[in-house]
Amino acid sequence: FPVTILNINFAAPLAAESARRELLNLPGIKRVEVMLEAPATLKHGWRERDTVIIGLGRDAELFNLFDQDGRRVLPPEGGLILSSQLAEALEAKEGTIITLESALLRGDTVSLPVHSIIPQYMGINAYMDKDALNRVLRQGELATSALLVAEEEALPLITEKYREAPQVATLENRQQLLDNFNEMMATYGFTV
Repeated sequence: FPVTILNINFAAPLAAESARRELLNLPGIKRVEVMLEAPATLKHGWRERDTVIIGLGRDAELFNLFDQDGRRVLPPEGGLILSSQLAEALEAKEGTIITLESALLRGDTVSLPVHSIIPQYMGINAYMDKDALNRVLRQGELATSALLVAEEEALPLITEKYREAPQVATLENRQQLLDNFNEMMATYGFTV
């Protein structure tokens, strides 16, 4: 069967394993990867930036990070991966200690080392191992979104089930988003 990748953003953080199990039990779902996106302020000296730290599973296949040479970078068990733009804004390099503040953080600020810096062409995100991010936040095992591999014939059922679901903020078809982006970029070619 042809498959597509869906992105579900939850309206509020959910228990990660419960969310993963519920989604995996839907007909036509082949894989589920939950993620944790935590708003944060990262500080280095007097420099600071508001960003989102994206917690990824070490076994993630649907959301991958790559270094400047195209090699896959796994989220470290301790420490941050910074986008090159974020690292530049913070004047950080590998090994720099970054202070993390977040409304989701229970307790004081946390200091983490920069594990690596990766190119990112849109946004100024930071990345961590999802389990390590959950430990840092001390909130339990949470998820704020999930990527799903779904058989195309299951899409109407999934869309119907989650279109009005109070626990789901958005449901996006990754291929449709890419097609829309490419279409938009093609129109910019005529305006330049």
